[in-house]
Amino acid sequence: MSRWARPARPRPRHVTVGAVCVLLLLPLGLSAQSAPSPALSLTLDETVELALRNNLGLKTERLKLDEKKGDLSSSWNVFVPRISLSAAMSRSNLFDSDRAQPDLTRFPGYAASGFTGAFPTMTIPRWGAQLLLDLSWSLNTAQFLYVRQTSLDYARGLLSTQLAEKRLSRDVRKIFYSLLLFRESVKIFEQSFDLAQRRLDLARARQQIGSASDLDVLAEEVTLESMRPQIIEQRDSYEIALANLKRLIGVKQDVELSLNGVLDVPTEGSGDAQTLLEKMRMRLDLSYLRNVIDSLRNKLDNDRAGLTPSLFVKWTVDPTFQRDPLDPSTWSGTGFFDLWKQGQGALVIGVSIPLDPLLPSSRARTDIARSELQIAEAELGYQSALEGGEIEVITLLKELDKSTKLISARDKSISLAERLYTAAEKAYASGAKNYLELQDAQNKLNVARFERLRDEYGYLNTLTELEFALTAGDFASN
Repeated sequence: MSRWARPARPRPRHVTVGAVCVLLLLPLGLSAQSAPSPALSLTLDETVELALRNNLGLKTERLKLDEKKGDLSSSWNVFVPRISLSAAMSRSNLFDSDRAQPDLTRFPGYAASGFTGAFPTMTIPRWGAQLLLDLSWSLNTAQFLYVRQTSLDYARGLLSTQLAEKRLSRDVRKIFYSLLLFRESVKIFEQSFDLAQRRLDLARARQQIGSASDLDVLAEEVTLESMRPQIIEQRDSYEIALANLKRLIGVKQDVELSLNGVLDVPTEGSGDAQTLLEKMRMRLDLSYLRNVIDSLRNKLDNDRAGLTPSLFVKWTVDPTFQRDPLDPSTWSGTGFFDLWKQGQGALVIGVSIPLDPLLPSSRARTDIARSELQIAEAELGYQSALEGGEIEVITLLKELDKSTKLISARDKSISLAERLYTAAEKAYASGAKNYLELQDAQNKLNVARFERLRDEYGYLNTLTELEFALTAGDFASN
């Protein structure tokens, strides 16, 4: 039992039947117990690397990027001609007399005889067969714009994935720092707990020699017990944050995870403000917004391409069977090419010019006007994001400067508070100080330590936000 846990109530010392059964089955339970949970110790950089490798949300972003990469690699197929081949058999519903028509194959012989007698006729077979090969190809401006759009989509997908990586890295770092804050807070509470336990022991010793009253001992006991809930609460907060970190880095909850790191403020400065602002202009979310503007402009070009002509080529072959395919005599003594004839097969080359976009309120002109407005809106959004990024960087730099000054001031406060508590503790032991004066000195020391710890965490948290604001940013939308 830990020293801050509440002591358990004493239980009756009689042995029950259940207790005997437990004692008898204990060896079996020891042999059947499960293996201990795996342990994992990580530094900050190792934690971020693990998150970038295992996070489920990031894996989803990468799958989306692979999909866009596939679209880009196959975008050339927009220029591939469309080819179709069909075959069909048909049965006529007409009577034999209705299917009779002049036999033009016998026209030369009939004409040589001087047109005497009835003109010979033939009956079209009831069953017929046909093949159709259709090849068509077109070329217009919209096809080239489609290829460019797939390239823009892939670039935007790549930026979105990089933004997700930066955002995940920022979140993991902030949780890591918060865990270090909770851990250091517990240490401070434990130190205060040890001091309170030592004062309680001292008060009890003084009580025995008559220099301390029962009220002094009771006050020390109350102070000691009041610290237990605070330590438990800090530990619970630590466990909750640790579970969230495990989820982000893709580690199972049964893994025992320990963190290697301290809240250590770097000594080097963050850099020149003007240089950082120039760097901020190239961050990922602004590149994402520029890509959106390029995509809108490409869409505008595509809308305008609807006003331009298109070149098309079409080649059709439609051989039709000329005899009855079910008649055995069809397949004897007749050449293969004599059985087939084309009806409408042809090679067509032409230009298609759209006329409806010439109307003032046509769909094409309306789309063009809408695209122009969307581009203007996106450009204003980009300018607003750029100005917002500058303000964000300037604000974070001021926060870092303030945290640096506060940490320097806290160091002096802690030094004075430690000297004050040491002197008060000695005076209390000799009877020169009362309990309230000693308690006040300890509270001042705890406050100074917590405030410095909070300022260190605030500095590192702000530094993480600054790094994110310089490289990624939150103005882009997925």
